[in-house]
Amino acid sequence: MKIAHSILAGAVLAGLAAAAFAAAEPGKPNNIGGPYPLLGGLTTMSWKKTTPAGVALPLFNYFNADARCQSHAVQIIVHARPAHGAVSSARVSAPETFVARNWPAPDKRSKCKSANIVGMQAVYTPAPGFTGVDHFVVDANDNGYVSRHTYDVTVTP
Repeated sequence: MKIAHSILAGAVLAGLAAAAFAAAEPGKPNNIGGPYPLLGGLTTMSWKKTTPAGVALPLFNYFNADARCQSHAVQIIVHARPAHGAVSSARVSAPETFVARNWPAPDKRSKCKSANIVGMQAVYTPAPGFTGVDHFVVDANDNGYVSRHTYDVTVTP
């Protein structure tokens, strides 16, 4: 009986998700706040960080590749903007240690150690003269697999 209830609950949730996507206008935020579909899932993380006033703070680097060592296109999307600063993104190359640490054998990508894996880096820059706590949310979208990062950044004098 539990299995039947789980299947039914999953079907109801899938129907609600489909209805939410159908209601979104093209190019407008959908039910997760971005102009992209949620194909593979949503992972959420919360962070507390500190940076001195006027100093840019690297938030995260996001890398992914296929078994041929070809980089995936990753989108960095600001889901909720900081009130007292800005979030930007830039392309970065993964260090060789990244592959060994994150894709050990038997992962097919373990052979990518010498490949140039390109990803994206998100950076927070506090507004000039601001000190205090800024709150914002940044998504990394890797072909529908979304990791949502919620930040509380303390900007010190």
